[in-house]
Amino acid sequence: MSKYGNQSIVVSGYYMAASGLNIKLHRERMNRLDKHGHDIEFNFKDPEHPLQLVFVCAMWLTGFDAPTVSTLYLDKPMQGHTLMQTIARANRVTSHEINSVAKRNGEIVD
Repeated sequence: MSKYGNQSIVVSGYYMAASGLNIKLHRERMNRLDKHGHDIEFNFKDPEHPLQLVFVCAMWLTGFDAPTVSTLYLDKPMQGHTLMQTIARANRVTSHEINSVAKRNGEIVD
């Protein structure tokens, strides 16, 4: 773990097959449970867990609810329902504080 927290890559099996990239280590981490029996999704949603940065490829953009997510960086064109769901991932208001500041909005970087 770096001094800036913990990072991971979340990528679907479909993407792995289609891209030809070797992402076996990343898929193994996604499926691994920690000593408390929690998976990577559970830990990322926990604002106190050191996992603070996740690179997402074709997963967790729609239907994923983590109110503490504050910033999304988009690297591909999106439109319609997928774009709206993706924006909603970061633009959630929560009572959780980030660096002692209440989260009132999110940021989308395109």
